[in-house]
Amino acid sequence: MKANQLVMRIPLLGIGGTTESAQSAPHKQRTSFIQRTLTVTGTITAPELELIIEGVVKGVVTARRILISQTGRIIGDLRANTVDVAGEVHGRIEAMAVALRSSARVDATIYHHRILIESGAIVKGLQPWRPDGYMERRKAEW
Repeated sequence: MKANQLVMRIPLLGIGGTTESAQSAPHKQRTSFIQRTLTVTGTITAPELELIIEGVVKGVVTARRILISQTGRIIGDLRANTVDVAGEVHGRIEAMAVALRSSARVDATIYHHRILIESGAIVKGLQPWRPDGYMERRKAEW
């Protein structure tokens, strides 16, 4: 790990959301939050969680599902099965399914298998389609 790199294990930290460990409730869907007043710089790794981002993240975010609220802002990379954006993303998105809501402002390369872009969303950058198998192989590298 680089000296300036922060690695967060969301299930154990419970930032603004769950404080459960990954083993305590395997049958429940676990969700964690980066709240509006928070700015996180570094790497967030939460492969089994849904992560809702209302604040600012500068770095790489990996989760099962990532939701960026209207107040959320990402400068970096998002990697997940599903990425749902209502806020801002500057960087790169890699996901099986991507939804860009009408309030989304995205300047990113978006690698996806399925994409939904609502009317009103502002999107700059490439949106290259990738077959199902390709994205599954990419997930192994996250």
